[in-house]
Amino acid sequence: MGRYDLSEEAKATDKELSSLADKLVLLSDEKIAELLPKRADQEELKRVIDAVSLASNSNAKRTAIAENLENVSEVVRKVMKAFM
Repeated sequence: MGRYDLSEEAKATDKELSSLADKLVLLSDEKIAELLPKRADQEELKRVIDAVSLASNSNAKRTAIAENLENVSEVVRKVMKAFM
């Protein structure tokens, strides 16, 4: 089995996650409520935003998003993907 160079794909993923991190932390409570009418969904998204906000650098922010994507509901995942 040959080896593959996935560095370009990794760079593209990092760029997408960085862009998402920047957009997520700028969402206001009003915008979150508009996007997600259910309070539970709003709180879930806010937890992701808090995790991203606490991250000290872009690598940590990307990691926070990637880790949280696995644990959020489909509704929140759709909202997050809309910002990608």
